[in-house]
Amino acid sequence: MKHGDTVWSAQFSSDGKRIVTASGFDAARVWDAATGKSLTEVLNRTDTDEQIHSAQFSPDGKRFVTATGMGPLRG
Repeated sequence: MKHGDTVWSAQFSSDGKRIVTASGFDAARVWDAATGKSLTEVLNRTDTDEQIHSAQFSPDGKRFVTATGMGPLRG
């Protein structure tokens, strides 16, 4: 797992198979926990220059949300 900026937040999905990370201007990614390979393209905000500071899965692990000072980006 590699980001181009500081990782501010990381969380495992409820089944432990994926990790969602938030990484400043490099945005957010979802990773395979076993292999460390990215499962998504880089997910970033196009409406702000704010850094993404938090990424969290929903309780069922099907969705996640990232947040900046400007509000949420849902995935």
